[in-house]
Amino acid sequence: MSPMFEADLKRFGPEAQYRRPSLYQARRYCRSFALCQYENFVVGSLLLPRRLQPHFYVIYAYCRWADNLADETGHPNDARQRLRWWRTSFLSMLHGEAHHPVMVALRATMDQFAIPPEPFLDLLVAFEQDQTVREYETFTGLLEYCRCSANPVGRILLYLFGVHSVDAQLLSDQICTGLQLANFWQDVARDAALGRCYLPREDRLRFHYTDAEWTQKQATPAFRSLLQFEVERARSYLQAGQALQKHLPAEVAPEITLIVQGGHSILDAIAKQNYDIWSARPKVSRWRQAQLLARQWFMQHWNNLQQGARVAFKAQPPCQRRTSAPYHKTTLKQSFRYCEALARVRAGNFYYTFWMLPTEQRRGMCALYAFMRITDDLADEPGPPLTKQLALARWQQGLDEAFLGTFSHRLHPALIYTVQRFRINPQWLHEVIQGVTNDLTHRRFMNQEELFHYCDQVAGVVGLACLAIWGCHDQSVTPFALAAGRAFQITNILRDVYSDARDNRCYIPQDVLSELQTSDKEVWQEPSAVQTRKVMEHLARLAHGFYRQAKPVDDFLPQEGKVVWQLMSQTYFELLQRIEQQQFQTNRTRIRLPLWRKMQLFASAIPKRWGLWFQRHST
Repeated sequence: MSPMFEADLKRFGPEAQYRRPSLYQARRYCRSFALCQYENFVVGSLLLPRRLQPHFYVIYAYCRWADNLADETGHPNDARQRLRWWRTSFLSMLHGEAHHPVMVALRATMDQFAIPPEPFLDLLVAFEQDQTVREYETFTGLLEYCRCSANPVGRILLYLFGVHSVDAQLLSDQICTGLQLANFWQDVARDAALGRCYLPREDRLRFHYTDAEWTQKQATPAFRSLLQFEVERARSYLQAGQALQKHLPAEVAPEITLIVQGGHSILDAIAKQNYDIWSARPKVSRWRQAQLLARQWFMQHWNNLQQGARVAFKAQPPCQRRTSAPYHKTTLKQSFRYCEALARVRAGNFYYTFWMLPTEQRRGMCALYAFMRITDDLADEPGPPLTKQLALARWQQGLDEAFLGTFSHRLHPALIYTVQRFRINPQWLHEVIQGVTNDLTHRRFMNQEELFHYCDQVAGVVGLACLAIWGCHDQSVTPFALAAGRAFQITNILRDVYSDARDNRCYIPQDVLSELQTSDKEVWQEPSAVQTRKVMEHLARLAHGFYRQAKPVDDFLPQEGKVVWQLMSQTYFELLQRIEQQQFQTNRTRIRLPLWRKMQLFASAIPKRWGLWFQRHST
């Protein structure tokens, strides 16, 4: 632990006794704390408007305190304990009980700029994850970590700058991810001493850099090639976010440019050492930081002279904004009619299973289905992945604003009513959008855990929402509902293996393919091969196991919901059986249940549903 932070911990740590500071004292402490730290950029430079500097120092102090608690307090158990204390301090601050100087100052900043608590909590999730996750199998997994460890910082700063557009948030995420990757490659040796490795295993294997060479900290030619690849990838993220400047007020754009240049400078320093970070830690010198600062200061004031004045702006709280889309004055009745029409046209035979439910639950299922259908359609439209990601991000922003009362789509009144009426967790809807978004770029799963996580996002949480509509709010049902989602999704994967191949997508985990000595291309090209059959049988066994795990769902549901659940689960289970009967030859024709069998299942459910109705009304 650094002597400086050790002194801070003794003064303001969980065991310290001190009087609550005033706001002035708290901000003065945050400024002093921030200016004493080393970073690859100048913290709160003179380029930042003076009125924003105190808030910048406060946000930096919050992040750096959490980072130090995670990395400089010794054993992971101690780190977890102190991170829990920091989280508790933050939550107490939200309820008006701020005591720590950082929290006292942060409360005022959050209030002034209407910053929500979620990005601050996401940062703590990342630091807590560092105590248990020591390496990442895939680059995708590392990006997911960056989503919590870096991207929230950029989004917090956008609130500070009064910028709330979705495009700006996505560009900010690119820059923050690039800066985080640059920091990882700068600190490879430091992290190795802490027992961590952020170089994805799939990349180490690709460049033939062995675990033994990693343990011995050897800068072999393979390691230099690996790190060169990672450095250029980090640089591509910084370059992808360059357009953020167009979305920023003129008075803050130079500060962000300076921070990005700091990221490029550290990547340049790594390259200057010929990618040998074991012998010395690359750093951006104070002289180089001063050069960058002077250049940006000159460019800023030269532009101001040319324009005649500095551009001013006013931060607008997000709760006062309306979406750029037209405001739909759709009544609740019209919204439900739209959802029912969409479900009737697009849901096929499943639409008629909704009629097994009482009227309000049926309408709720139609609203939930409409949300799922529109989300999937945004991802399936023709066009490049970035265009689809932007469309999904706008869809998510519209959902967030709908929860605040601003509707931008005909679906929103019915969906928000359904969520509130049946106590559906809004986070489940966000998980669906995130899962569909990830599907645009994630073409392979490295292991079964990644597959299961994907199934939970796109199917499991939908099952939980359905259970809420059907009248089940018992938390104990969650593992069974997630198992059902996994069973249904793996059944879909088996059915669509060859149609997904046309999009170069493979949902079969790579570790399963390796264990069975085959590859995705061999599976696609040789449907009748013995190894292909073994892969399909393995997935089918997984699905059967999840179907068995999901059986207790019955015990949690009222009778109306139980009828619909049994009908849907039986339909999927019989689909899996037909795939097995066809020897997994799904490349020839799309396997589905024949219409007569669907009608049989539907007819068998009618006595259960209407028998219950007559029983209730006769008494």
